[in-house]
Amino acid sequence: MADENNMMGPLVGVAIGALILIAVFMFGPMVGGTIEEAMPAMGADSQWNESVNTDLPNGAETWTTIAGLLVLCAIIVVITIAFMYLKGMM
Repeated sequence: MADENNMMGPLVGVAIGALILIAVFMFGPMVGGTIEEAMPAMGADSQWNESVNTDLPNGAETWTTIAGLLVLCAIIVVITIAFMYLKGMM
């Protein structure tokens, strides 16, 4: 069995990763909203205007997709660390 001191490194790493993930979830939408507001005004007939081209992705859709992938990656990392600990590799 691995002693308690060897487990502190991975636990600190998971804690730091969780803090980074929380920061991304807190500040990501704010940064995205700021970027969208900073865009120049589009012409009425421009293909980059949402009223002309309704197929353009918006920031909320993109953030929803990326947020789900970030959570999935975090879960995989935590499960991997748990398996490594149980196998005695840490």
